[in-house]
Amino acid sequence: MQGGQVTTESTDVQENDQKSGQNTQKWPEKWPEKAQQIIEAISRNKSVSIQQLEEQLQIGHTTIKKILREMQVEGIIRRVGPDKGGHWEIIEK
Repeated sequence: MQGGQVTTESTDVQENDQKSGQNTQKWPEKWPEKAQQIIEAISRNKSVSIQQLEEQLQIGHTTIKKILREMQVEGIIRRVGPDKGGHWEIIEK
């Protein structure tokens, strides 16, 4: 995802904005602003840890893990490698 741009819509479809050249991921309405903040943090640092996300976003450990798990199930992100030494990837459809 370029630019970490996320919009909340009722569909889970990706559009390509021809004018800006950026991809815009549309999310189901249930996604909170916190999920968008996590995506933006991963866009800046794909090796960001849950602890770093807690510190940067002032979100609790359990909430971060739940949002990450939901985004993985929805096919928005995936973890590559182990917890220590691995990294996050934002999946572009």
